[in-house]
Amino acid sequence: MSSADPISDAPEPRKTRVLRKRTFVSLLFSLTFAAVLGAAVYVLVGRPVVAPAWLRDRIELRAGEALGAASLRFDELDLMVEDSTKPRVRMTNVQVLNDEGAEIVAFSEMRVGLSLAGLIQGAFRPTEIGVTGIFAQLRREVDGSVVLSGGLDLTPNAPSQEAATLGQLIERIDDLITVPGLSALRVADVRALTLRIEDVRSDRAWTIDGGRMRLTRDGDEVRITSDLALLSGGQGVATLEANYESRIGASAATFGVLVNDVAAGDIATLAPAFAWLEVLRAPISGAVRGVFGVDGTLAPINVALNIGAGVIQP
Repeated sequence: MSSADPISDAPEPRKTRVLRKRTFVSLLFSLTFAAVLGAAVYVLVGRPVVAPAWLRDRIELRAGEALGAASLRFDELDLMVEDSTKPRVRMTNVQVLNDEGAEIVAFSEMRVGLSLAGLIQGAFRPTEIGVTGIFAQLRREVDGSVVLSGGLDLTPNAPSQEAATLGQLIERIDDLITVPGLSALRVADVRALTLRIEDVRSDRAWTIDGGRMRLTRDGDEVRITSDLALLSGGQGVATLEANYESRIGASAATFGVLVNDVAAGDIATLAPAFAWLEVLRAPISGAVRGVFGVDGTLAPINVALNIGAGVIQP
């Protein structure tokens, strides 16, 4: 008889062998998938690839679920990776439609940064959104209320939003960024913005061309910054930089504006608090900072103005 240990000579149970085999196959598949995905990402860096039809359908479906009652429509869809492993989707001639098929907003181009892990799982969770080429019109009525409309053009049927004050209009951004599908959004950029401002009371109009705006979100804190060039029909071009900070769901906010070479008459018309500047014919540069209280009213503002050469002409 042999003195060998009978336990060590016993054959390995079939169930254990099958489990080890499955674990090995799963690990091999994961490594292969990671290698293929890494190679694909490396090849796609900076190179747009036309997305297949099934991916277009999936993105439209997921975007619709994220937007709730609204839906997303677009012409072309490209996939690309820019300077990192974060995938981006580029769409052209984009429209966001309500449940009745009416246009809410439209852009000539839209780029969306997505979570790679979320995309693999089939989730459409934008972390960054960039839009290019949008026309908008901001009109102030005689009673002081404001109407914002816009899209790819400024037709009479363009979608619009109306509010009693400009502050209330800005507050409605909360309604957009609190949509469940945009909970991961951290940065939103608008470039090549053309905005026409009309003041019905004074029968005057201004055009902002090549404007840029950025929204950043950090938890419940939201910050909006803008860089605009104001064309009022004169020979020069005035510039305006503005920022707005608030918490989601709160009326209290702080804002600041920097202006450079803006005509005194334009400031007097656009901001009633500076109506007294109407007697000046001179360019003005300076800064304004202010606060909206919890009830939405404007607190006293801090102003520093540098008035250029000109005349007093009541």
